[in-house]
Amino acid sequence: MTKISLQNPRRDHHTLGDTDSKVKSMYLQLYQREWSQAYAHQKHGGVAKNTAHGNLLNIILLSFSQCREIADEQLTQILQASSLWAPKTSPHSPENPPPQSTAGNKQRTPPRTSQQPMKRRSITSQDDSKLSNPLYKDAVSFQRRICEQLLPHVQQRVSADIMKVVDLSPAMKSSAVIRTYTNCCIQTAWKIAMETDRVHLDNSVVRFSDFDTVKYDFYDEELENFDYVVWPALLSGNSQLIAKGVAMATSKVR
Repeated sequence: MTKISLQNPRRDHHTLGDTDSKVKSMYLQLYQREWSQAYAHQKHGGVAKNTAHGNLLNIILLSFSQCREIADEQLTQILQASSLWAPKTSPHSPENPPPQSTAGNKQRTPPRTSQQPMKRRSITSQDDSKLSNPLYKDAVSFQRRICEQLLPHVQQRVSADIMKVVDLSPAMKSSAVIRTYTNCCIQTAWKIAMETDRVHLDNSVVRFSDFDTVKYDFYDEELENFDYVVWPALLSGNSQLIAKGVAMATSKVR
């Protein structure tokens, strides 16, 4: 198994901040410990190498996507609940008075009804609606304080969903090693979701394309082309590298 250095890759084009460094350390330790144990367990059980790699890849990808969705949903609910008790402020100021209605221009805003849903505030949306809410920072702070208490529930929910779709035998799904790997993936994904909403996993390599040694380390043989991703690269929201991935290499001439 390829060992990924916990030091910043020499060819990184940016300097990692404290949050990104913490995220990187959690992510790479998951690969070096729990991933290697889960892979060895599958190999011992007679699972083919590429199948074992695919199973573990699916688990980490699903863990990140579902934890991100749960974090978004939870923060939206916190903001909505908090907004019910927030002091009401006028949207108009002396510098921005309300428009004066005239006889020739009478426009009414239709009253909000229960059938008109409130626009969902997502912490991963590209607009700045999250920052415009005066309670946003407090809501994020509260969410981070309770994340540890919520982790067992998140693990139970996400793990059940993952096991419905991952291609593992019943015996392998119930094994302690695979359960530990799955729970650790969810724990890491959940903690990273609490740290930042900007990161995402990248496994979008094209087979037989040139091997990208900036974003990926070789799994075993150092050949010139991609075969498939073993462990996805971790990127920031603007696609800067936080942690290198690992990929199987091949050669077109084989």
